[in-house]
Order: sequence, then structure tokens, then C-alpha cells
Amino acid sequence: MSGHRRRAVLGIFAGATIAAAPALAQTASSPVVGTWIVAVTVEGPPSLTLPNLVTFAADGTMTVAAPPRLPELPAEPEAYFSGGQGAWTASGQNGAKVVFAFVVSGPDRAFASINTVRGSLEVDPANKAYIGQFMLTIADKKGATIGAATGTWKAKRVEAGDSGPVTMP
Repeated sequence: MSGHRRRAVLGIFAGATIAAAPALAQTASSPVVGTWIVAVTVEGPPSLTLPNLVTFAADGTMTVAAPPRLPELPAEPEAYFSGGQGAWTASGQNGAKVVFAFVVSGPDRAFASINTVRGSLEVDPANKAYIGQFMLTIADKKGATIGAATGTWKAKRVEAGDSGPVTMP
């Protein structure tokens, strides 16, 4: 690689790092950072509420742990779910916008879909709870949308100083 091209490539990386610094600072100081127990309600019919554990890292990444299987629903095949991986960014003083994805397999454990969740949330002034809404898009192997749903989430912070079990919000 020529010296000119190498400097151009390094300049792109340096520029990206400098551009990301304010966003990272905003994300790192957000009240969203931490682990939350979340009641996820998917609008029906039938309506369904599931527990999730969500961790928002200061670097803008997030992980989602959910039950590996949904309760049996009428006319729905058995499905298995991976954990979710994604990103978030601060929105306003106490809010966040999120996007994460998880993989679904069918009864034979073969790939069925990749599900993408996009949503927003707002942390309460005491930094102990949040509420928000989301849109779920279900895509097949080729990325074609094969389903969608909307819903809400309600969460409470998991804190090290709490005694007793972690319970749903």
C-alpha cells in the first residue's frame, strides 16, 4: 500500500474514532447503562408477556436473554430462540433507541427466521425503571419480511445491593 493510500485509510479510521467519541461519551453516561429485568408484551391476539434480561453496555452494545421457547400458541409451530445481540444510542436525557436481532429455529432446529427488534425507551427520574415500545420484524433466510408485531416493554433495574430474588416489574 502506498504511503498516500495508507495515510488516507488511517485518516478514515481516525476520523471515525473522533466522530464516535461524543456519541460514546453520551452513551456511557446514560441512565440506561446496566442490567434490567423486562416484561415484554407482544400485542395479540393472543397477547403474550415474557420475561427478558437486558444489559446495556456503556459502549453502546446490548445483550438480551429470553426464554429459549415461547409458550405453545394455537396454530403456531414449536420454535426455539437464540439470545439477542444489538446496539443502542442515547436519546434525550433519559431515553434510548435500540436495535437488536435474534435467530429462530423450528421444531427440527433448522433456521426459521431472523427477528429484528427496533424500539425506544425512557428511564424514570429515579433511574430504577423504564417503559417503551418496539416493532418486531421477522425475516426469512433471504431477508424478505414474513411477519411483524408491535409491543411494549416495562423494566426495572437489577441492582447489586438488592436483597432477595430478582422479580418481574
